[in-house]
This record gives sequence, structure tokens and C-alpha cells, in this order.
Amino acid sequence: MKGIVLVVGGNSFLAREFAITNPELPVRYISHDRINDPSVYVGINAIVNFAFAPEMYCQDYDRLLDIDLRIAEYAARFAIHYVMISSRKVYKQDMQWNAKEDFPVFGMDAYGSNKLQIERNLAEILGDHLTILRPGNVIGFEIIPGRRRLGAFLLNQLAQTECIHITVSPSVRRDIVPASFFCTVLRDILQKQPS
Repeated sequence: MKGIVLVVGGNSFLAREFAITNPELPVRYISHDRINDPSVYVGINAIVNFAFAPEMYCQDYDRLLDIDLRIAEYAARFAIHYVMISSRKVYKQDMQWNAKEDFPVFGMDAYGSNKLQIERNLAEILGDHLTILRPGNVIGFEIIPGRRRLGAFLLNQLAQTECIHITVSPSVRRDIVPASFFCTVLRDILQKQPS
């Protein structure tokens, strides 16, 4: 890999998994509170951001809360490739399965609409220096009390009660992506930097 990868949101579950599965990569991990420091972008070849403002899960898009947008402005300034972790929720419910890049996007809920707006903002700023990933449910060993993500919910329940009980409508589908596979794909994307 040429240069250093900047990982924003270094304390996130996926950032920690990326560090574990790629210990030999030259990576700089920072928290989102350092994204406005230009010195963190010096020598960086690619950026991936795992930080996301929690308010953006349920409220309308707010430019002031858009962490990706602030990072993308520095990525453009320093000519750095940016990998955005988006969501399949940019598609309608019935289009999420076997989705292709050219499928129409609408935003399934507030989170999906916000991710879609962020994708559009970043594409405008970065052009071909942007890769957008829309993974499903990435699951690994994530026992974090109180965490609401599917994997953490299942593992926390198993740790507390020695069984998993989940009630899901028969019309709801979930895809599961192992964290190790996600990290392998992410490493490949960071190396090849497709637009």
C-alpha cells in the first residue's frame, strides 16, 4: 500500500476489527474530534471514516453534524482517496437485496436519507477520488453492553441469558457479513481505490 491510511473513528468496533486483521498496514487512527487538524492528513494516501453523529440516525440531515463532509473537504484539499461507509438503506426496502450500483436510491428512513445526502455531497466534492461501500449487517465479536447494533444485541443477549431470542417479522430479511470479510474487502478497496 502506498502511503498511510487514515482511519477516523478509531474506537469504533469496525475500526478495531480493521486494526486486528491488518496489523502490518501503515495506519493512523484518530477520533472524530481531530478531523479539523490539517496535520493529520499529511502523508495520507486514503481515508476511511467510521464516525457518524448519532442524531443523524433519526433526524433530518444537518450539514453541521456531517462528519464525512468535513473530512471530505480535507481529502479534496490534500488529493486523498476517500472510502465512505454508507448503507443499503439508501435503497427502498424491496430493492436492498441483490442491489446494483445503478439501482435508484431514495433513502428508506431518516438514516438512509442522511447517508444518501452524504453520498451526494461527497461525490460532488471528491469525484473519482471516492469509493462508497453499502454493506449489510457487519457482525463480529462485539459484546458491548447497551449497544443497539444487531451483532452486539445478539451476543450481549447470549452472554446474559445463554440463549438468543429475537422476534422478527417473516417479511424482514437480514444479511450477515462477517467482520473479518468486511475488513478484507475494505483493505482491498483502500489499496485499489476504485471510484
